[in-house]
Amino acid sequence: MKKMSEIGIGFAAILDDNVDETWIPTTETVIECTECKDKIYYKDFGPANSAFACECRNVRIGSYPATLAPYPNFMTITYRIEPKMYEIPYEEYCKIKGIECKKKEE
Repeated sequence: MKKMSEIGIGFAAILDDNVDETWIPTTETVIECTECKDKIYYKDFGPANSAFACECRNVRIGSYPATLAPYPNFMTITYRIEPKMYEIPYEEYCKIKGIECKKKEE
């Protein structure tokens, strides 16, 4: 199995079927309201559950239809007072959520 760094470019990439394309996240985006201190995790939202707000309704998550894109929606974040946005390690997110982290098979 070839690694991502060994993928050809152009037609070589299209024709090469033996590439491991499993994507494993390494970080998680946190959106923290500066008013109520609620933390919203990016991976918790998608097209099926994209309407959400923090406790004080300062930070609101929504979606906007995407046209001419490989995915159906864009995620939107609106706010009155700018929230903190930062990354945490994916393992930390898994511990917070009480889930098992995806790991790359070797």
